[in-house]
Amino acid sequence: MNGVKLARDVDYTIDYDSGFIFFFNEDRITDKTTIDVTYEYMPFGGGFQSNLFGARAELKLDPLALGSTYLYTGGQTPIDVPAAGSTPASLGLLDVDGKVTISQAMIDSVFGRIFFLPTEISLSAEMAKSMYNPNIFLSKSGEPGVGMIDGMESSDNISGLGVDYTTWFAASVPSDQSATLTESNRGPITVLSSYDEYSHDSSVTTKKQMLKIDYTLNPGNWDTLRYVISPNGSDFSKFKYLEMWINTDWSKDVDINVELGGISEDVNNNSMLDTEDTNGDGVLNAGEDLGIAVTNLNGVNQIGAGNNRLDKEDLNNNGILEGSDKESFFRYSFNTGSVNASNVASTVVNALGTWKLIKIPLQFDAPVTPIGSPAPNASFVKH
Repeated sequence: MNGVKLARDVDYTIDYDSGFIFFFNEDRITDKTTIDVTYEYMPFGGGFQSNLFGARAELKLDPLALGSTYLYTGGQTPIDVPAAGSTPASLGLLDVDGKVTISQAMIDSVFGRIFFLPTEISLSAEMAKSMYNPNIFLSKSGEPGVGMIDGMESSDNISGLGVDYTTWFAASVPSDQSATLTESNRGPITVLSSYDEYSHDSSVTTKKQMLKIDYTLNPGNWDTLRYVISPNGSDFSKFKYLEMWINTDWSKDVDINVELGGISEDVNNNSMLDTEDTNGDGVLNAGEDLGIAVTNLNGVNQIGAGNNRLDKEDLNNNGILEGSDKESFFRYSFNTGSVNASNVASTVVNALGTWKLIKIPLQFDAPVTPIGSPAPNASFVKH
């Protein structure tokens, strides 16, 4: 994208059956964005790709001749477990044949020259055996013939957020809490970073990217972050749960509020559409990487300064500031020091610390805390 190589499952994901590419950070895409895609494909989904091998050996011991032929055809083995109806198969064919030729001289030496005997006698025989394997896929554990009966895609539809820290940015204060959450008690700058680690899953043998959030909050302090799910809104009405794997100090009382819907773009509450793009060309030019001014308890901070990215408040690229009057979202809250047991789906303790899978019912039909007027719409989730 614009000459920068993106990472799969961090910046984008691919539906290999349809060939569609879905970007996690759609706010970075404008009408001036250049996207180059390099790909390989197999016709018909690779279902007709196969290999054919053959070999033949012969041994002649006059008057005996022996021969054997072997043929093998097999489909290419996929990386992931194949569906039960489309597993890669193989077929092997082994053939053994022999032939004995009795010449005229051999016949005459036994029976003499008799006019009604044939001048040559040939005897041949052949036997073949086929070996069919309907599934040659070998799982990572070494188990042969593995196939997926049902991938459960219809019952477990997942939409994940990016863990690349560059897709997250400082956010505005929620409109319903502007009286208590002010610039004077906004905490120091929250530092975001990404790193590779083994995570909570002990079965994973390769490191995966993590999002790290370093914050310094004293009692009464606050800070907010935002992530653009879709500038034009995504349909979340069919989703049932909000899930997050979190590794933190669970003894500290930190209130975490997750808001889904549409939030104010006015990060610093100055009623202006702030951007680093001073000349409006959609490109970060020299002298523009100055950040966006945000005031907290330490004074004015230039959020995003020197990060080599074009930072802006315009989350949907329409050139209009959508402030607190446009806010409409669902809020889900928990405290790290006293998480409700019913919201902890799993706990894993490893060398990295204590991981908890926080699982909160979304309940869009009867939300616990809907914010905004008109009421938020689960079929139109932007942030």
